[in-house]
Amino acid sequence: MNKNQTELNSLNVKTKVIQKSVGEIEEGMEFANFQIEELKKKDEENADKIKKLEDQLLYQEVYSRRENMRFFGIPEATQGHEDTGEVIHKFIRDELNIDGPGSIEFQRVHWLGKRINGQSRPIIVHFLKLPEHELVFRSVRELGEDTDVKREKEEAMAKNEKGEGRRENGQVYFS
Repeated sequence: MNKNQTELNSLNVKTKVIQKSVGEIEEGMEFANFQIEELKKKDEENADKIKKLEDQLLYQEVYSRRENMRFFGIPEATQGHEDTGEVIHKFIRDELNIDGPGSIEFQRVHWLGKRINGQSRPIIVHFLKLPEHELVFRSVRELGEDTDVKREKEEAMAKNEKGEGRRENGQVYFS
């Protein structure tokens, strides 16, 4: 009977140790669950902050590009270097029928992307003055449907993630 009593006491001690370990594990799990909930709250707060910052960045980009205009489908010289500003001035004079396009000043004019044989690259033009940008923009609108120069719709430009333009059926698109 002593042997049974000793085994029973030993089992009782082991049971208490196991119960203590289970209690510690439960406390640890409660603490871990609490930390997880706190991290979820912080994650949601950070996601909201990121969304707000992305919106602010987009606004800043749109604001900084308001004097920019992109021209697509203008043929590019296959050999040598050509003055992109002169190409745009010629386009404005010949296609948009604006007198004295040489008086329109650009802060920056350049082709976008790398040259690929057989494909025209877009040209981005940053007008020095907003009224000149508006003059060119208005001229395209006034041309209406009877021209190869078209304003690409905003929805189409928004969907075109690479910002690439195109020339379809001989029409020049710009935004």
